Amino acid sequence: MRNKPRTFLDEVAQNILRQNQKMENTLVLLPSRRACFFFEEAIKDQLTEISWLPQIISVEDFVERLTNFRNLPTPELILETYPFYREVFGSESETFRDYLNWITILLADFNEVDAYKIEIKKLFEYLRDERALKSWNIDGSEMTDFQKRYLDFWEHLEPLYKKLTNHFEEHKMGYQGFIYRQAAENVSSMMSDRFPLIQNIHWLGFNALNTCEEELVDYFIEKLNCQLHFDVDPYYLDNTKHEAGRFIRQYLKRWPQQSEPYSSNGFSNPQKEIETFGVSGKVGMSKVAGALLEKEGKRKNTALVLADENLLNPVLSSLPQSVDNINITLGYSLQTSLTYSFTESVLNALVNAKRASNNTLFTEDLLSVYAHPAFHYFGDHNTVSEKLGKLRESQKMAFTHTELLQFDNGLFDEPFTKNILNPNQSPGSWLSFAIDLLAKTANDENKINDKLEQFHLERLVEVLIRTADYLEDLTVKISFEELWRFVILSAQGETIPIEGEKSDFLQLMGMLETRCLDFDHLIMTSVNEGTLPAGKQGNSFIPFEVKRKFHLPTHIQKDAIFAYHFYRVLQRAKKVTLLYDTSVSDLGMNEESRFIRQLEVEWGLSGDRKWKRENISFDREPLEFQVNSIQKTENVLGQIRHYLTSKDRGLSPSALNKYFNSPADFYFRHPLGIKEKAELEKDIEVSTFGTAVHETLEELFKRFVNSKQLLKKDDVLALKPKVRSALTEKMKKRFKGDLSIGSNYLTFHAAQKMIDQFLSLQADEIENGKSFAVAHQESPEDVFLEVDGEKIKIKGFPDRIDSFDTHHRIVDYKTGSVEQKDLRISSIDDLFNFEKQGKDKARQVMFYAWLVHKTKGYEQIESGIYSLKKISGGFLKLKVGNESILQKEHFERFEELLQNTIKVMLNPDVELSQPETSSWTLYE
Repeated sequence: MRNKPRTFLDEVAQNILRQNQKMENTLVLLPSRRACFFFEEAIKDQLTEISWLPQIISVEDFVERLTNFRNLPTPELILETYPFYREVFGSESETFRDYLNWITILLADFNEVDAYKIEIKKLFEYLRDERALKSWNIDGSEMTDFQKRYLDFWEHLEPLYKKLTNHFEEHKMGYQGFIYRQAAENVSSMMSDRFPLIQNIHWLGFNALNTCEEELVDYFIEKLNCQLHFDVDPYYLDNTKHEAGRFIRQYLKRWPQQSEPYSSNGFSNPQKEIETFGVSGKVGMSKVAGALLEKEGKRKNTALVLADENLLNPVLSSLPQSVDNINITLGYSLQTSLTYSFTESVLNALVNAKRASNNTLFTEDLLSVYAHPAFHYFGDHNTVSEKLGKLRESQKMAFTHTELLQFDNGLFDEPFTKNILNPNQSPGSWLSFAIDLLAKTANDENKINDKLEQFHLERLVEVLIRTADYLEDLTVKISFEELWRFVILSAQGETIPIEGEKSDFLQLMGMLETRCLDFDHLIMTSVNEGTLPAGKQGNSFIPFEVKRKFHLPTHIQKDAIFAYHFYRVLQRAKKVTLLYDTSVSDLGMNEESRFIRQLEVEWGLSGDRKWKRENISFDREPLEFQVNSIQKTENVLGQIRHYLTSKDRGLSPSALNKYFNSPADFYFRHPLGIKEKAELEKDIEVSTFGTAVHETLEELFKRFVNSKQLLKKDDVLALKPKVRSALTEKMKKRFKGDLSIGSNYLTFHAAQKMIDQFLSLQADEIENGKSFAVAHQESPEDVFLEVDGEKIKIKGFPDRIDSFDTHHRIVDYKTGSVEQKDLRISSIDDLFNFEKQGKDKARQVMFYAWLVHKTKGYEQIESGIYSLKKISGGFLKLKVGNESILQKEHFERFEELLQNTIKVMLNPDVELSQPETSSWTLYE
């Protein structure tokens, strides 16, 4: 037995043993299974003689055992709900594909409503009335068919809920919230049946209880000896304004006699150290974490906590060799494996084929499948290069399945192409072939040498078998697109466990796994807004104000939960290291978590604290390529030459940028035509958002093209009422999900606001004397440039070309963040210098200016960007030195350097290099 407890679990174990309760009559509930393991270790460590152990169980497992209800996984839950949806909605039922777009959101709402024991009738009546009020036409006009269908949806929710939950109750199954509700409503009879010997119940380390859990506590307090053990620190508990202590302060008032707070006083420890590091990117954070562990030496009672669990792979790759004893509780995600991404590539090809006429397989998709590194597990890897070459040489956009099998004397006539790449079969048949092929491959030791990849393959077989079982009883035929969605749903959360010693050595875990655990040294990654806390993320049919009225948790309560997890795991640590990402994403710069700023103000700057803040940058060595280089064989040169000279291809601004970032990436992406895999969008992606905004602006301004009349302020303002319908059309063209709910709704309105603000800016510019005419818009500008006897096609599509009295202006729209410094160069030579990175935007707008000069003959050109995300910055001009009007000498120098670059592209002695930071390491 230890003389002095060091952790929360040690203290509670000692307290419980001191009460001399009969362990066989004692039940201990904890927030997670992992906490259960550590508490069992703690109580064993406190025992001085042989004794029974109490029953130690997580609260979720307890509720399932208490009710004897089965918690359904999401795919099975969706299928169980579908027949009731069709019965209730009748003729208004949507297709199965459309049903899949929103049903997970509704089920998540049902889950929350039950966990918080909301009165169903009152909630749905209120929701229906609230929606009806919003749909009411203030002018008294009759509702449109769309509005009527919209209201019908809300009318049907209550009967759907009742039929579904009656079914669950009859078959003793359901989602977690429903099982909690059953437990709370029937605890008296269930306890006597399932836990007849229990007289003492201890709740350990809980923070935010749902209503069902609170009612269980009330019952246990009344009927049994029930105690609640809270892990807190006066730093946030005694501060009534601190969100981390919000819930426990309530519980101490509600159950004062049964509650025992264990105060760590860790934040008042004068020896406590907290340091924060701003690091650019996931790889950067992973490298810093690895370096800190290398420096640490002794790592017992050290934890590396990933606030963003997607960081697992880069972190594992960055761990120093000296870290040989590590307990990794997260596991490798199946969805990050090669075999899973390969399966997605195959399904993507089949989905696209079914959308096309005659079920044709697109060459672009075939290239992605055959060039995938996992193809050699399943197909004839000896002919991969030949297959890729023949597909590119064919110049065909697509093949029927029969054409592909017969193409080039049967080169593709193999079992994989016959059975797996066959869009003419049913999804059920495809599943059978896929399961058979993957299972045989998994059992063939000669196929896969990588043990982890073999584990992933075995798990993927299990996922596909489970998917086939789920779909077997479905009464409607499904498409490949729906099958793909089901594979995604079935694979979510699937991991390959990689655990070591449980309680000793370095612990690598996610945020929720830290509950009830304490560490001497804590390293936490991704401490950024949007991750910690998550903020206003999450889709729901229930509006914010309705949630507040019915006491359902909103992002406010959820932020308080994140705050408790964060501060609690920090409180006993002697040393804390917090890493946050400072890189710039497509939607702007990542921001450090407000928890860091709060800590700095309230703790770090108060008194003599050991607080440290630092930014770390990794200077990239230009031209120091450390991965693979591609030699320019005759075949490689032929592919590059064909790409540059073909009438339907040619060098574009994005391709030139790709070349200066990584010549090897340029080769993969453009001459080879291998694209990053397409994914089904449940939420609007950044690319879809940007494209829809661009196309909407094009649609709005096309009425002014070639009019030669200067735009007036009223002309532009008159476009505003047309924004919503134009944007809706462009969004729906590319995104098949529901635009009216959750994050999609917010994203749509962000796009609408972005366009509206841009139109306001254009109107203000015109009013301030910057009137212009729209000369051209999204017009293809092609030039054939003679280089060493070759006619090289150069192409580009400027968003807009405006005409002023003295010059022309090229406009490029960007939905991401752009600053003036991104468009400032000292000379044109900067754009062709590998050592000067970060010139992509300047290179692109200069490229457009040169193209327009060549095709239109304009001599005085201004070229730049409207950053729609930061529209207050106005038009950001390309500046060469102090000049913003581009002239003949600029164009001549650009052309000269462009010709030199193309010569290097075609020079067999200059390899295509790939930098270490390349995103195409998949194709090494």
